[in-house]
Amino acid sequence: MRRAHWSRVTAPPHHPAFWPAWAETARHGLHVLSRHTGVPIALLAAVALVLSYRLVRRTWRLALEVCLCATVLAMLTEWRWIAW
Repeated sequence: MRRAHWSRVTAPPHHPAFWPAWAETARHGLHVLSRHTGVPIALLAAVALVLSYRLVRRTWRLALEVCLCATVLAMLTEWRWIAW
């Protein structure tokens, strides 16, 4: 009986084993972009960090608004103020 080779197993995104591969891919992408544009990799990493922070902040706000609206709609439906 042969054993499975664990390095060939692809982990789902929520599994901790997935993140080192993702980080290595991002690192490689930054190196390639730096080589082709001539912009230092530290500057590219800083820009990527700022943009990802802004994206997460905006996404958080949208998720909060959607949850709030869904809660209000559920409450109004439960109280029979609106009907679907």
